[in-house]
Amino acid sequence: MKNDLEFLTNKEITRRDVLRIGFTTLGSLFVPSYLSSCGGGGSEDPAPGPSPNPNPNPQPQNNNPIINTSSLPDADEATSYAAQISASDQDNDVLTYNLTQKPSGMTNAGKDISWSNPATGDHNVNVEVLDGKGGSAAKNYILKVINKFDDISGRVNDILNGNSVQGADVILGHRDNGNFVADYTVRTDSQGNYVHQRIPTSRNWLVKIVHSNYNTHLAGSLQTNKDENNVDLELIPTSFNMAFFDEIMRPQNRSDPSKNGVTQKWEPQPTKVYIDVGRKITSGPTPDPIQVQKIKAVFTNRELPPIANGYWDINNIQIDDTGVNPAPARGELGVIIVFWGSQETGGYRENNNFIYNGGVTLLTSSDERVIRHEFFHASGADGHSNLENTILKITPPYPINYEPADISASRILQKRPPGNRSTADGPDANPDTYRIR
Repeated sequence: MKNDLEFLTNKEITRRDVLRIGFTTLGSLFVPSYLSSCGGGGSEDPAPGPSPNPNPNPQPQNNNPIINTSSLPDADEATSYAAQISASDQDNDVLTYNLTQKPSGMTNAGKDISWSNPATGDHNVNVEVLDGKGGSAAKNYILKVINKFDDISGRVNDILNGNSVQGADVILGHRDNGNFVADYTVRTDSQGNYVHQRIPTSRNWLVKIVHSNYNTHLAGSLQTNKDENNVDLELIPTSFNMAFFDEIMRPQNRSDPSKNGVTQKWEPQPTKVYIDVGRKITSGPTPDPIQVQKIKAVFTNRELPPIANGYWDINNIQIDDTGVNPAPARGELGVIIVFWGSQETGGYRENNNFIYNGGVTLLTSSDERVIRHEFFHASGADGHSNLENTILKITPPYPINYEPADISASRILQKRPPGNRSTADGPDANPDTYRIR
């Protein structure tokens, strides 16, 4: 022990020495003993204990906020919109709300979203919620804006020369006890343009056009479920003789009085003329070859008056006079059938005021006027009036010298949809059920 005490008193004790020393008690005196000299049976370097905790007071872990709102309520077009985002935070942190994607005009004040003038359609709305301590949550919504109003725009033109019409009133209205009632009215500008804004959607609007230098025109009906552009309308100048158009182009002697005076139009355009030289439809007389050539000339030489063919594409009509091919069915779409019988007639078959098939029955006469007269009927025109002589007159040499009114009537018929005879609502007033576009 003495050597041990000398060691302790004569030598500086290092940290390693301390770890190698144990202590024994002799009475009231603590006597250190050097473990290596006491022959202890343990390891010379026992394993160290656990490292002390570097942060004796750890902070609790931060939790991300949670967005509870599953969807946004629908909005109505052009109607102030408000909605609220619900979010929660387990740590009761103060939350901040941001819109990372939104439609133009939408804003938010905290969790409150507002939009003063919603536009129709589906819009992406991305919401981000922050807790200020590094925690966040994000959610994407699709906001549906329901269409409530439509804008309707277009141009009003002169039907004969194509020029724009300034100062025309374009009126949207409805019928009340048979009378037209105006609901919305706008006037065309110097370029003939008009715009109806914020018109209630999904309604059937009657369209009426009024101008002092033009015949008042009830253009038909227009029903929208979205904005409509390029709804172009046309007016007929008062200088044009509408009595001429009414008498020639609108049949008067119909078996169905409810359709008396209704303009007829081919749809689709006729694409084929079948001349029954082989007598495959009837067992009538053999056609005169000269007559067959004059029938073909109605199309090949454009001898069918323009008032009848102005809305046909003559170049695309095929003429079959071979007598070889099978005869088309009498109700086949877009075909005019010419055959011979006991009486000269011309007419057509129709669905919903549209012609889908025409037929011409002739004798062996080669009278050009008769041929044109019957084709005139097949075109949809009446032709039974004193004015027929102007349209169908034969003045050799060819071509026929048509009157200016003939050409104007052709342009009108080419552009107008099916319509009624002139009424108090205006010339060429279309049925209310007809949609402009």
